[in-house]
Amino acid sequence: SGSTGTPKGVMLHHGGCANMAAGHIKAQAITCDDRILLSTSPGFILGFRELCMPLMSGAAFVPASRALLNEPDAFVAMMGRHKVSIALLTPSYLRLFNGVVPHGLRCIITAGERPNGGDARHYGRQIEYWNVHGATEVCGTICMHRVNGESTEGPIPSGRPFANTR
Repeated sequence: SGSTGTPKGVMLHHGGCANMAAGHIKAQAITCDDRILLSTSPGFILGFRELCMPLMSGAAFVPASRALLNEPDAFVAMMGRHKVSIALLTPSYLRLFNGVVPHGLRCIITAGERPNGGDARHYGRQIEYWNVHGATEVCGTICMHRVNGESTEGPIPSGRPFANTR
């Protein structure tokens, strides 16, 4: 966790990790037919979600290199070529997509910072867009909200508390 600006170790428990992955698998209807983007460092909680969700659902990983992440247009094109169906991104990185929805993408999950309302609503009108709020200590998900794109202004809600399946 680095929310204070000072890196620190946080113990993640197996039950919390399994609960987080199971909750996302249910909410986003993740199956073995999905292809989940793997683009975030596993040292960042968003990256940890990227690892757990495919392992528990049977979905495929689609890795992206650091060099590719530095080229947003090429990154979007790669996602389409490899039929990425679910992408976990920070809202500031999603902003670099300039509203483009890669071919085959059915779901965007953003976390790590406050979502851009315009982007959330834009993507929410076209595909599933989930705003996730969390903390490392609970494996990254406290609550989540699906943005439907219908409202035109105001902040994006943090959502309902995440179900504890344990």
